[in-house]
Amino acid sequence: MSLWQASKSVGEEEFVAKSQGATLDFVIRRVMILEVVSLIVIISLIWFLKTSYERRGMPPGPFPLPLIGNLHLILHDDMPFSAEKFREKYGDIFTIALPTENIVMINDTATAREALLTQKDIFHGRIPDVVYPLNEILEGKDVMAIDLNPEYRLRRKAMNMALHIFGEGKKAANENINDQLDEFFMAIEKLDGQPFYPPEILERSIASHLWRWVTCKTDNISDGTADKLLDFNRTFFGLVYSGPLYRLVPILKYFPTKHVLTVEYVKRRLHELFVTETIEHEKTYQEGKDRDIMDSLLAFCIKLGLKTDCVSFLSADIILAGADTTGTFFVWFLLYMILNQDLQRKLQAEVDTVLQDDEILQWNDFNKLPYLQATACEIMRHSYFVPLSLPHNPMQETHLQGFRIPKGTTVFFNYHCIHRDERVWQNPSEFNPDRFLDESGKFVGWRVKPGFMPFGIGTRSCPGEVLLRAQILIFTSGMLKRYTFEVNKDEPLPTLERGAAAGKFQPKPYKVIARKRK
Repeated sequence: MSLWQASKSVGEEEFVAKSQGATLDFVIRRVMILEVVSLIVIISLIWFLKTSYERRGMPPGPFPLPLIGNLHLILHDDMPFSAEKFREKYGDIFTIALPTENIVMINDTATAREALLTQKDIFHGRIPDVVYPLNEILEGKDVMAIDLNPEYRLRRKAMNMALHIFGEGKKAANENINDQLDEFFMAIEKLDGQPFYPPEILERSIASHLWRWVTCKTDNISDGTADKLLDFNRTFFGLVYSGPLYRLVPILKYFPTKHVLTVEYVKRRLHELFVTETIEHEKTYQEGKDRDIMDSLLAFCIKLGLKTDCVSFLSADIILAGADTTGTFFVWFLLYMILNQDLQRKLQAEVDTVLQDDEILQWNDFNKLPYLQATACEIMRHSYFVPLSLPHNPMQETHLQGFRIPKGTTVFFNYHCIHRDERVWQNPSEFNPDRFLDESGKFVGWRVKPGFMPFGIGTRSCPGEVLLRAQILIFTSGMLKRYTFEVNKDEPLPTLERGAAAGKFQPKPYKVIARKRK
């Protein structure tokens, strides 16, 4: 064999070896790709079967994507107001999947009443982690964020009894609301007819009044307490919107993010305001001499065998719910008044028949103001007053309207849709206080209309509802007796559109002028 032939043979062998190596590498890569694809297909199939099995019999809804669920459909959405698009496709009760859980949204009166009344012992559960960071701030010692258990029932009973002591028909209640009105009047008089932004005056006055009711302290505006309470309330409810991200990615709770630092700030503020005050009350408390709601809470907690460390958090619940709910209502009320002067004049005429000169409405006079009560109810129904419930979690698997609701599912009641349920309300988009009057012009009552749920219904309904209603009637009648409220003509005419959500749903900012009536 010649040298040329030998080198040619070696080259061919090298070429064949390289070719065989390349083919082997190609086969290996193909096998690896097939293995990865097969693994993905198998995992996807398992996930699909698991998801389908878990959602069997549940209310319909868009099928979730892996890892993110239906987050892509609602991330930049406008829930609960955008529920109509899901409702049109899936019906009054539908399921939305989040990475952490399934959410069932209830949008009609019949289903809501079945859940909250017929199955009240099932649907009033609350998994604390679902309301993060409320559960962390309130330390599980309140009634707002804890589950339905014996401790909840005892605390709720203590709160109901304490509120009753200073509640319906009681002289202390009237005095407190009268003082709140006086503070509001003084703030208005200082403006001397200049336009004002309602939340700034109303919320401060309400916070001051509630703090007096809870602690019997009076100079809450001048000493800065009212501003601290407002800051506590606004910051607390503002955290509701950033909380879900931290439930989605729990590890974020261990980093000094703005949310985490704000949670710590609110906890310090709660201790500064409520825990400090409770300690002071415990030192001066005398059995049988209830000076305020906090004393009453201490008395009933002791009577029911509860630890008194919950008094601080029950008091915080009262301030949070009362100031937020009442303040939001009054801002909407003033907006409806300035946009409907005929309505305002009609209400003033009714108030004038009941109150003479500088009289203040008394509890036994409420029924003498049927149109004012009807208007208050219709504003709650027609506006964006309370559009969504806090989350509920069934305590056991059950069925609702024929659909399976697994234990622990997060359930929301969409009051915005319920208050516009065409099967319950005639022309629901129309503002019409007459719908709360009977044929003889009498007010039908706050709990007669089945589709009216501004304070919730059932075991989790607002424990201070009676006091809030009294506050609304006494305050609005006093406002209308003393002032006429007008649009600020130097600015664009306000509308009934809602503003940006910040833990509550107030209208877009507007200014109003208060003219003293002759």
